[in-house]
Amino acid sequence: MDGSYSVADNGTANIPLAGAVQVAGLSTEAAARKIEQVLKDGKFFINPQVSLMVEKSVSQRVSVVGAVRLPGRYVVDSRTTILNLLAEAGGATDLAADLGYIDRLDPSGTPVRYEVNIRRMTDDNPTSPTRYLRAGDTLTIPEAQQFFITGNVKNAGQFKLRSNLTVLQAVALAGGKTEMGSLRRIEITRTGKDGKEKKIKAKTSDKVQADDVIEVRESLF
Repeated sequence: MDGSYSVADNGTANIPLAGAVQVAGLSTEAAARKIEQVLKDGKFFINPQVSLMVEKSVSQRVSVVGAVRLPGRYVVDSRTTILNLLAEAGGATDLAADLGYIDRLDPSGTPVRYEVNIRRMTDDNPTSPTRYLRAGDTLTIPEAQQFFITGNVKNAGQFKLRSNLTVLQAVALAGGKTEMGSLRRIEITRTGKDGKEKKIKAKTSDKVQADDVIEVRESLF
């Protein structure tokens, strides 16, 4: 019963007697065992022995969207990793969040979302389900939450909010205060849950929140 069979877009291979067998996401060894089981369950064979070999791999495409320099669709093969894809897409932008997501359909066609840490990622984890990308995957890199710093700092502007960032650390990200600035005269403009802005006299140990506008004011002396 030797022959060559194609895997359809829905991830199935039409095997004689067994019919359409879902093989997407399986290794060749696992797919062979699955076909054996289908042939056995259908009582076509008592002890079927199946061997599979990939003769030709058709170009597969995945999507990358969000905070990358070159979002779009890219061709991948069976050994393409997330790091490979990010390199193709020009890398994450400076405002990219640390956590991204892989959206994928499992062999039954059910959507599954995997969380991936972009900043701590390596290609060394052989057990990760997202170690290698698959056709139809979408990699999403969201933008991180932001805050703003103005006034008497060396590099005023918009910055990425990091976990547990303090006001003092925020000032440091902006290059530190100028000679005229005072760490004792810092004011935060923050929008409350009611949508109204309020001004807060801040301490350097206070935690920065998303969309805060931090102003380092002039020293009085």
